[in-house]
Amino acid sequence: SDRKSTDAVILVGISLLLGIASRHVLRNTRVPYTVALLVLGIGLGALERGTNHGLGRIGSGIRIWSAIDPDLLLAVFLPAL
Repeated sequence: SDRKSTDAVILVGISLLLGIASRHVLRNTRVPYTVALLVLGIGLGALERGTNHGLGRIGSGIRIWSAIDPDLLLAVFLPAL
């Protein structure tokens, strides 16, 4: 259980780093930041769920976050938006 919690936190940290890197790389292009994040998310999800290779601890974090109740997710993040 403790390892699963750690995997979920690691995924959040990696997601933040990927978001920052995407924003920096796409700064002088016409590609919208949100589109790049969508493509990154789809790519990571497809690698984890669509292949037999998996992503190790990152994949474990993806599985944990994908199992969260959608209503809880909206209740936590929607007020901040």
